[in-house]
Amino acid sequence: MKPPRNRSDDSEKPVSKLLFSLALVAGEIFLMRILARHLDGNLMAGFGTSLLMLGAIVAGAIILSILWTAQISELLFRPLTGLFDGGNTEPDLKPGYSVAISKRKQGKFLEAVVEIRRQLARFPNDLEGVMLLAGIQAEDLKDLPSAEITLTHFCDQSHPPPKQVAAALNQLADWRLKLEQDVEAARAALELIIKRYPDTELAQLAAQRIAHLDGTGKLLSAERDRLPMGVPEGGKKFGLLDPSEHPHPVETDPARLAADYVKHLE
Repeated sequence: MKPPRNRSDDSEKPVSKLLFSLALVAGEIFLMRILARHLDGNLMAGFGTSLLMLGAIVAGAIILSILWTAQISELLFRPLTGLFDGGNTEPDLKPGYSVAISKRKQGKFLEAVVEIRRQLARFPNDLEGVMLLAGIQAEDLKDLPSAEITLTHFCDQSHPPPKQVAAALNQLADWRLKLEQDVEAARAALELIIKRYPDTELAQLAAQRIAHLDGTGKLLSAERDRLPMGVPEGGKKFGLLDPSEHPHPVETDPARLAADYVKHLE
């Protein structure tokens, strides 16, 4: 990995080149003035001096072009190339969770957690990483208390966006219903939204969800109390039995069946 570029070094380079260029130009001017004094009526002497002056000017121009060609080219063509590469604007740094998602798909949940925590150490307020971490803890590692700590820590940080807090608490309520069938715990998570943001749209949505929790609780209770349906084992040698020996369905006692229905209704 390349070390980060030092901006102070970048700012010092043009200054040093500018000082060198000024010194070079001043030296060229001083040399031209000295050589100009030696120009006289002697044709050969004047011709040699003129060649020396021309060589000094060309040498100075070559040196200056080597020093400043990159800057001049950038100054001329940067507006055009900036349309395609974004110019000198540095891209916003964002966390990357592709490695963690890949490890999660491979069943390497603990390694995925380590990778997510590495990203969150640099971007502690990133909701995507927090939700991904809590999802692995709750759904894959079956550790809902740790997921709750993760979401609660995110909600308790300094001034998190209200919509992100509401999303985290709604997700916590969903997990409490789905994984623990705990209606009261889900209600408590939604009531936190109302307490934090009263008289807002977020509070209204949370209140609507709370109003539907009673029906959700009844459905969960009915699912837990559903009577098991027994299926008697069938015969294994039908092809070897005489037709008169084929088993007949056992009749269910009506009184017992009615008692079971009454018990289920109660």
